Amino acid sequence: MDDVTVERQKASIVPAVAVSLFACFMLFFFAPLDTYLTNSNEFWFSLKDLWPSFLIIFLGMFLLMLFVFLLIRRFNMLYKICLAVALGLSLAAYLQGNFLNISTPFLDGNIPDWLYDSSTRLANAAIWFGAVLIILLLAFAIKFTKERFYSIVKVISFAMTAVLAVTVGISAFTAPSQAKQGLEKQYYLSTEDRFELSSDHNIILFWIDSVETTMMDEVLQKNPEYLAGFDGFTYYHNMAGSYRKTAGVYAYLMTGEYYLNEKPFPQFAQEALNNQTLFPKLKEMGYNIHIKEWGQGIPYSEVQMAYFDNLEAAEIKLGPKKPLIKNMLFLTAYRYAPVVLKPIFYDDYTAKLSTDNAAFTFEKPISWNDDVGFYDALRDEKLVIQGEYNCFKFYFLRGAHGPFDINEKTEKVEKDTVTYYEQILGTLNLVNEYFDQMKELGIYDNSTIIVMADHGEGWITAPSFLMKPAEAQGELTISNAPVSHEDIWATIMYAAGGAYESYGKPVMMWEEGDERQRKYYTYAWQKNVGFDYYFEDITEYNVPADANDYDNYSPTGNVYEKP
Repeated sequence: MDDVTVERQKASIVPAVAVSLFACFMLFFFAPLDTYLTNSNEFWFSLKDLWPSFLIIFLGMFLLMLFVFLLIRRFNMLYKICLAVALGLSLAAYLQGNFLNISTPFLDGNIPDWLYDSSTRLANAAIWFGAVLIILLLAFAIKFTKERFYSIVKVISFAMTAVLAVTVGISAFTAPSQAKQGLEKQYYLSTEDRFELSSDHNIILFWIDSVETTMMDEVLQKNPEYLAGFDGFTYYHNMAGSYRKTAGVYAYLMTGEYYLNEKPFPQFAQEALNNQTLFPKLKEMGYNIHIKEWGQGIPYSEVQMAYFDNLEAAEIKLGPKKPLIKNMLFLTAYRYAPVVLKPIFYDDYTAKLSTDNAAFTFEKPISWNDDVGFYDALRDEKLVIQGEYNCFKFYFLRGAHGPFDINEKTEKVEKDTVTYYEQILGTLNLVNEYFDQMKELGIYDNSTIIVMADHGEGWITAPSFLMKPAEAQGELTISNAPVSHEDIWATIMYAAGGAYESYGKPVMMWEEGDERQRKYYTYAWQKNVGFDYYFEDITEYNVPADANDYDNYSPTGNVYEKP
């Protein structure tokens, strides 16, 4: 073998190194780190606990891929074809993961409609095929000058690796301290005393996600038995909501302030909740305050521990890393795969990467958005009475929000084997179990109970709202008084026996025929990333006399744009 041949064989190893480096660095190091850094507000764990593992995986996969290339290097044309295909697929994956994904949640339980849209799949597949075909044609076009082909492969691969390295380096450098250093302390809601009620007075608020008035009307017509136990309740059929999505409604309910893109939403939400007055006032009045939900974008803080009795501070102790790493890699596969293959990797990554699966060590059990688990625990543990303080309970339930995997008996079933309507019945079954136990304990009548929704599924919707004041009795009645989410704080304070006037007018003080101006805000859903996100442009509407008359909602002309 002459010196020229040896030199050419040595040179031909470098393209394999370049392509393997590009593909493996992108998929096994850059992608999981980039996914974390651009979604760090959604994760409870620290990147510093995981990046060494991804580095090891990247190096291992790089060596494995390089070994495969070395095995086929002696077969010149096969070697070139494999290099071309690997580079083409890597470029297509880069485009898919960073530019071609339709704006839809990676971490949500709902299955995106576009995963089953044939035109979307075909167009996306054409892009992937084109990327591979171009590189493959290049390989054949310069069949007799392999050095030129190798040079092109090396330049593209090393350049793309450099781009990825610079990108993730900048993201890591500019990321919040939580992502770079980890949380020394994490605030979380515990399940402690979640079924403990007062012998004197309770204010209980059930928040059922995504149930508009028309859905509750459907229950009244088709399955009135699910509302037969709502003794003393009034169904406020003319309720105007506040926002069309949960994050906006939740922040408004908890803080009493409308968010209008004046600052990043997490910053607004934390500051507003730190400074709000309703919950501190309830604490002063002797109420124990318990919340069941999972945050909805509001960062908890030390200040809030003074009035949320089940808000705890925990030292972060990461448990087994294997489940986290596995699901981060599957999330990467979902992100970088072509649309036609995305259903294979699709999963509810919000749940998979939750604190339940992250194996953190907390001193107390964590409150999680698990309606079936909550229902089973309610039946096993039962409601109990204590006589030392009054109770304010806020229970967040999934209601008509996907994925649809809860039947009318509040049992877990396979995803999408039930309808939204059956899941609503399952939620109401849970609420009725709660009411039955209250009645058995003799504390139902003297309690104030609100069963409400945040929004429906359309751009404009009227959310369900039912309420039973303390000592109210009789069958469910319907009121068309023009009420609003703006009235909820005044309603809670009135129920607690405090001075409600500064918060507005309670719902039960509005009468049918009253005239008032009600506001409603809409914004498109977007994938929120980082600690500095805003909502999409927020449009303000005036609500008509009948909040269910969606055609007559009128824009005020105020649009609060996303910076």
